[in-house]
Amino acid sequence: MKINRARNKRPARFSFVFKIFYSKGLDEAKLNIYHVTRKQLHGGDAQKMSTEEKMIARIKSVPSDYTYSEAKSLAKRFGYLEQNKGKTSGSRVLLYRAEDGRKIFLHKPHPGDVMKQYAVRQLLTTFIENGDINE
Repeated sequence: MKINRARNKRPARFSFVFKIFYSKGLDEAKLNIYHVTRKQLHGGDAQKMSTEEKMIARIKSVPSDYTYSEAKSLAKRFGYLEQNKGKTSGSRVLLYRAEDGRKIFLHKPHPGDVMKQYAVRQLLTTFIENGDINE
């Protein structure tokens, strides 16, 4: 059996996924997509949130599965650079912002990447005290 396909035609599996998605009602389709709006977060416009706003909303909820890499990328957006405290620092890490000299001390979780909730709370408190995040 010979299969004849046109050049610009999408494979059947993609069209099947789109048919399932669009055949459902709007309420059912919303369940399949994780989407947070400013209106849902704090009563603003019903626009999509930026990546930074989603990161801030996530740390404000103090999740139990917050990772060190998420914390590092959020700190990087605020202008902090990661530095080890020296050759014998072990898992201790310093996040330093050169423009105003602010410092944040963290412990890298090991063996995994998930931070303890107390460390997430401390990081959130430090960001609020430094003026990076509004309460």
